[in-house]
Amino acid sequence: MAVSGEQLDAYARLIVEVGCNVQPGQDFGISAYVEHAPFVHRVVREGYAAGARHVDVLYVDEQLRKTVVEVGPDGDLGYTPPWLVERRKAFDGQAYLLLRGHPDPTMFDDVDGERLARSRRQEEDAVWLRQVSDRRVNWALVSCPTEGWARTVFGEPDVDRLWEAVFRTVRLDEPDPVAAWREHTDRLEQRSALMNERRFDAQIVPIDAPTGIVDGKPTKETQRVDRDGGLREIGRVAHDGGATIRRSLVVGSRLLTVSDAGVRTSTLDTLAAVGWAPLR
Repeated sequence: MAVSGEQLDAYARLIVEVGCNVQPGQDFGISAYVEHAPFVHRVVREGYAAGARHVDVLYVDEQLRKTVVEVGPDGDLGYTPPWLVERRKAFDGQAYLLLRGHPDPTMFDDVDGERLARSRRQEEDAVWLRQVSDRRVNWALVSCPTEGWARTVFGEPDVDRLWEAVFRTVRLDEPDPVAAWREHTDRLEQRSALMNERRFDAQIVPIDAPTGIVDGKPTKETQRVDRDGGLREIGRVAHDGGATIRRSLVVGSRLLTVSDAGVRTSTLDTLAAVGWAPLR
C-alpha cells in the first residue's frame, strides 16, 4: 500500500513535537541526505508550525563524499571548513534533527577503508558530541527510507514497505502518536525514578546473543555501568539454569539477577558460582 501524504505529515509532526521538541523562538537545524529532500520539506513546514524562528537545512551528498575519498588529496580528507564548525556551535540551546537512511548502504564497499575513515569531519563531530553530552541541544536521530536502504533490507526497492515498518516502530499506528510517545516517556521517567530510589550501585546489562561457554553453560557478554554512568567492567554471565538473564544489578556486595526463571541474589565473592567471569 502506498504511503500517504497524511502519514508523512504525521511523522514529520511527531519528529518536531516529540523527537526534537522544537520550542517557539528556537532555531531548528536539519542534517539530511540529498535524497531526503521531499520529506525534509514536510519537516521544515512542521518546524515553522511549532514556532521555530528559523529552520536551517544542511544536505549531505554521499556520492560526493565517495568522490573525495577516491580521488581527493590527502589534505582534503576530513577537512572541516571553519564556517561549518561555527554553524554547529550556533545550535547551542537550539533544536537539531539528523535524518538517516543511507541512499545506498553498499556505496562504499569498493573504496579504501582507511581513507573512508579519515574522511569524517572530526572537528564538527567534536562540537556535536559536546553539545549532546552536555545536553545543550534538543536533538533526535530518525529514519527516512530510501530505495537503496529498502533494497538492502527486502531485496527490492520497496520504499513504501520500509516506510510502513518505520511507522510501526515509531508508534505512528497509534490513534494519537504524539500522546502515545509522551505516555511512553512518562513511563520511562517513572521507572528511572524507581531505579534511582533503590540506589543500585551498578547495572550489569547482558547482550542478547549467547557469546560463549562458562562451566559448560552458554554465556552472554555483559557491561557493568556504575551509578555515575561510567563503564567499569565487561564480563560474562551464564544463563541461569537455562533461562535467559534479563538484568543483573549490583547492590553493595550482592548481585541481584533477574531472569526468566525469577529473581535471585548472590554475593559478589561467589560470582564464579553463577558463571560470571571478567573478559580478558
